[in-house]
Amino acid sequence: MMRIYHIKWLGQVVVLLILLLPLLLAFSYEKKQRLYILESNQLKSETHYSLSAAEQRAWRSQMLSSSPPAWLTAEIK
Repeated sequence: MMRIYHIKWLGQVVVLLILLLPLLLAFSYEKKQRLYILESNQLKSETHYSLSAAEQRAWRSQMLSSSPPAWLTAEIK
């Protein structure tokens, strides 16, 4: 009697694991994707700030001194 109970219990655990496996795999895949996105964003920000301070100042002053594009300053009719 005790053996049958253990076999049923073990069977239920196996079925539960099989049913939860896709969920666990999806969570793992999503976590990897999130890590990949974070790493790529980190790389982008590192390359963005790889300019020296003098280059950043020159770029900033050029952007501030140049006039905005015509489509931005056009009046709304």
